[in-house]
Amino acid sequence: MGNWQQHGSNSGGYYSCNKFGVDREKGVHKNTESKRMQASYELARFEHYYNRYLNHKASLPKASYKVQITKEIVSMMYSKVNEGPIFDFWTEAAELIYQSKRSLAYTYGLGYFLRSVNKIQFFEFIQGELENNMIKLEEMTEKDVTLYLSDEVGDVCYLKNGFANFRMEVIDLTNVVKQYFDQCLQVIEAGFPDIKEAGGDEEFDLKDINYTGKWICTACTLANDVSVGSCSACNFERFK
Repeated sequence: MGNWQQHGSNSGGYYSCNKFGVDREKGVHKNTESKRMQASYELARFEHYYNRYLNHKASLPKASYKVQITKEIVSMMYSKVNEGPIFDFWTEAAELIYQSKRSLAYTYGLGYFLRSVNKIQFFEFIQGELENNMIKLEEMTEKDVTLYLSDEVGDVCYLKNGFANFRMEVIDLTNVVKQYFDQCLQVIEAGFPDIKEAGGDEEFDLKDINYTGKWICTACTLANDVSVGSCSACNFERFK
């Protein structure tokens, strides 16, 4: 952090310099170190949101294909089962998963630019609930629903025991995902109108944070003390 011409025998040698170490103890480079850590934090924070945006965007073609296949399966099942509109839940679940993935991708862009602590905390809670329940619904829709069809008797199939319970489980979870999906979009469009009244709306500035003696977790972007080897928020190992 100094002029190369100042390095020599007086500073401990050209290749074993202790000048920076001494100056660091005196706090000479505190401001420079803080700026460097701030830049590291900003980069880690950007990568955190950007990578999650890319992950959701990359999953959209598969989700869109799943909607198409689901519609074909539902159409086939209606052709074999002489019942009312009992299979629409399957298509609705697939379409909601696609819509959720698409919206979640862009919510990470919004999250990156938020500076209100209260808004970030509330937004991440709603976002997290939407994402977690969407994953559960997606896992549930991986099941082969045609297994509930019995062998054909003439040109007609019958539904096996267990279909009604499975159908209600999917419908209930779909409603939960839709609830968080609608709530997430509503608070975004309204600009978080109730958050300030809920207990202040303090803004944070990355420049106000002291990064000296910190390392930035690349998994969740928390600034941890250099004395710890794993992140105190997500347990990500520093040198992993």
